[in-house]
Amino acid sequence: MHTLNEIDQLFELMPVWLRVVLLVFFIGFSVLSVYARINLGVGEKVFSRIPRHRIRRNTGHILQYTILPTIVAAYYTHLFWGSL
Repeated sequence: MHTLNEIDQLFELMPVWLRVVLLVFFIGFSVLSVYARINLGVGEKVFSRIPRHRIRRNTGHILQYTILPTIVAAYYTHLFWGSL
């Protein structure tokens, strides 16, 4: 819980334009990552380092590059809309 309080304090110190830029980045990254898992044609370009047949099956990669960024984007969106 202590870390979340520090993140909240850091968020409050950011200028509004930086908050907006980060929100767009986090949401864009999350949407692209999820879409790349669904559409393998896009996935081959986004995740070019892993073979096509492992894009949907590589559990560690899915956690690191799809699920965690989506959770971060959701939390950041909550912070952003709560600060308005």
